[in-house]
Amino acid sequence: LPRDLIANFSIENGAFDIISYSHDILPIPSPSFSSIAFIRRDGQTQLLHTYNKQAGITNYSKCFAGSDIRPLAWSSESELICLIGDLLSSQLEIFDLKGCKRKSLSISNFSFVGLSPDLKKMLVQQKDRIESISKLLLFDIDTNESKFLTKSFKLITSAGWLNSDEVYYSYGKKTYAVSINDQHERVLNNLSSPIVSSKGDRLVYYNRSNNGIYVAKIDGSNPVLILQLKKEKQ
Repeated sequence: LPRDLIANFSIENGAFDIISYSHDILPIPSPSFSSIAFIRRDGQTQLLHTYNKQAGITNYSKCFAGSDIRPLAWSSESELICLIGDLLSSQLEIFDLKGCKRKSLSISNFSFVGLSPDLKKMLVQQKDRIESISKLLLFDIDTNESKFLTKSFKLITSAGWLNSDEVYYSYGKKTYAVSINDQHERVLNNLSSPIVSSKGDRLVYYNRSNNGIYVAKIDGSNPVLILQLKKEKQ
């Protein structure tokens, strides 16, 4: 199947080299894009591997192997944040690839959102155990300390990093920005649509109403359609 194939693809000439055959879990690029992490399966066991052009494929199965490993993000060029366990009972761990060591992060009942631009802090959604509501939780990877960025549980439809000092989340018919330093909250725009990316005073977002990708000012004004996606037939 196409999804099982990992390959180097050249944008310039279209050539590609097959790296590996993997299953279900997408490869995760390192911060410098010099390496990727991916999972190979051996029966029910998931084996962690990395690949770069210099070293080729490195098998970390002697250090990191199990039936429930899912790489999420690189916290440095030699450390991987991984989800261990299933959706009902899971935890986060940092895999030190150089030292072949594992460090558990004290977060439970969460969904991973993303790392800060400096890779030092992690944003997660701390979920209510019964309802589909959550709070935004900021976690310091170095100190293992955490703090809530939102005061109450809400039905958050999307969240992410706006810049190094602010995160965003969509709730109801608006999107809010929250300072990670003092938890000051402001209305970012009147868009409840998921933000794809943001930089400076611009953002890219997905409009659910017409299935289009837009670029706009950070407050949502002056939207310009840049990609019209086809609607799936019901």
